[in-house]
Order: sequence, then C-alpha cells, then structure tokens
Amino acid sequence: MRCLRDLPRVWKMVILIVLSLPTNLLRFSNVWLHNALSELWPTVPAGEVAYLVFIATNLLAGISLLIVLLAVEWIEKPISIRKFFKLGPLDWPGLGLIAVLTFALNTLERLFLRRLVFEPVRLFLLSRGLWGGPSLEVGFQPPHHYIPLNLVLLILVLWVEAPEEIFFRGYVQNHLQEIKGPNIAVFLGAAIWSGWHIFAPAEFLRIFVYGLSLGFVFRLRQNSTPLAIWHPVSNRLLMFAYLVRASA
Repeated sequence: MRCLRDLPRVWKMVILIVLSLPTNLLRFSNVWLHNALSELWPTVPAGEVAYLVFIATNLLAGISLLIVLLAVEWIEKPISIRKFFKLGPLDWPGLGLIAVLTFALNTLERLFLRRLVFEPVRLFLLSRGLWGGPSLEVGFQPPHHYIPLNLVLLILVLWVEAPEEIFFRGYVQNHLQEIKGPNIAVFLGAAIWSGWHIFAPAEFLRIFVYGLSLGFVFRLRQNSTPLAIWHPVSNRLLMFAYLVRASA
C-alpha cells in the first residue's frame, strides 16, 4: 500500500471518497431490513419497525465513516490529526453561524424554495429515472408507548454525522483549498458531498444548497469542530421534535 501514500493528494482524495461511498449504500438496505424485522417481530407495529431500520442504517453508516477516517489517517500519515482535519477548539461564533444559516434555509425552504425550486428539480430528476428518499415524516410513525425506547435509541446515533463532517469538510474541502483555492473548494466540496448521497440523487440540489452553507462556515472559520457538532445535533433535534409530536 506504499504506492497509495506516494500518490498526489488529489488522487488520494478521489480514492478515499470512492471508499466512503459504501457507507451510503447501506441506506439501500432499508426495504430488506424492514421486511426482515417485520418477519422476526410480527407483533411490532410497522411504524416502529421503520424507525428501528432508520436507527440501524444510520448507526452502520456512522461506524463505516469512522473506518474511512482511519483509512485517511493510515494513507495520509498526518503529523497532527487535529491540524490535518482542522479540528480546532469549540468555536461558538462558528456554531452560531451555522445554526442561523440552517434556520434561515429551513425557513426559506418552507416559504418558497421547496415549492418553487427543490420540488420541481426533484420531480424532473425522478422523471429521468433517478431516485430520491422520502422525507423523515414519510415511512414511519412510531406508537407513543415506544417513545421512551426511541429517545434512548436516538441518543445512540447522536454522533453519526460527526465523522461525515470531519471527512467532507475537515479533509475533502480543507485539502481542496490547497489545490483550487478556498472559494472554489466551497462549491466543489458541496457538490462532492451532495453526489455522495447516492441513496437520493434526485435530492441533489437541496443537499447541495445545504452543503454550501456548511462549506461557507468552514471557509470562514477554518474549523470543522462546530460543523461536526451541529450536523448531528440538528438532525437529532429534528427527529426528537417529530417523536414528541407523534406522542402528543
């Protein structure tokens, strides 16, 4: 494997991005896992089975990305892991900025982006044979008496997007800056991250726009730590809100 370490940085990056793709292929196992769990536990409601599948696939994806990060460390052999991945100290301004951007994008999406931009593009791509994942609220409605268990399970996957941010912002975008410059790296990093979501290519534009917000904050702060915190926390807060609403 010495030959991998001797490759130019850009080729190492390409190889590692390809190696990271199977982490998202796990999402394609949703239907199989749902059927298998339904047969194993026929008394468990279908909505709860769908939630368990969601937890399982996210947990496996997070573990797989940790393995990819180990591969990055093994191939790149950085002197300092924290400096190599731009894992700086907790950056409150960066954390606040990505929180504000996420809130603003979510608001704009509800007001008009989804209706006028994202959904037309998604439907067009679906008509061309691509596939797209349903929203979080489509596919499972856990019964309210499962809520305590589901909240515990939610805590178990609190971390899974952290290695994703360390890889795509701390490694890919960070080192694209050295090759293409910091501004172009924002767009390239967002495009690569969006393409990496191969379980929902019809959602490319929406994921790309959110990727731009993450990349923009990294461009300004040069620190992947706030993104590695915010991405999993915001996703879990969204799911927590849905579980609370479902239990009402």
